[in-house]
Amino acid sequence: MQDMAVCCAMGIPWLKPAPFKTGGASFPTMAGPVVWADFDMGNDTVMERFAALYKFYNAPANIPLTIYSFPRPGLNAARAESVAILAAKSTGANLIIIDNLGNISGGVEENSSGMIAVMGNLRWLAQSTGACVVVIHHQRKSATNGIKTRAGESLRGHSSIEASLDLALQIDREPY
Repeated sequence: MQDMAVCCAMGIPWLKPAPFKTGGASFPTMAGPVVWADFDMGNDTVMERFAALYKFYNAPANIPLTIYSFPRPGLNAARAESVAILAAKSTGANLIIIDNLGNISGGVEENSSGMIAVMGNLRWLAQSTGACVVVIHHQRKSATNGIKTRAGESLRGHSSIEASLDLALQIDREPY
């Protein structure tokens, strides 16, 4: 998702096909302000990874990418007033990426109906800012024992999480 943030801030295609693979197509992006809200990795790790991406893409230092790492006050997405603070900080952003849902849910158990309010507040964030809001969330850790299930079944937590999404992407690492 950090790669997507840099590509969107620069307005360059995201996920170009690997040069050693055939087929595939990248995703066009629209240049514009991006906000990265880190509640997972910490400033050193986030900045190290962004520095590597800036170097890879030969990005100028002034691309419109704002990075918040564990900002204070923190984000409690179960509380509308907390989400409103992030909305105010994100005015004019085209894209807001939040890492990660478990750390911003305000102590709401992810399998409980309390997630309805969390997801509703995140929907309000998208509506009030006009930005695309991407929230990183982790998939279930349990194996399916070879049983083929619907893709949405790998999403962890209450059914309101999946129900509130416009799009879910599952990222898997390919060998090599």
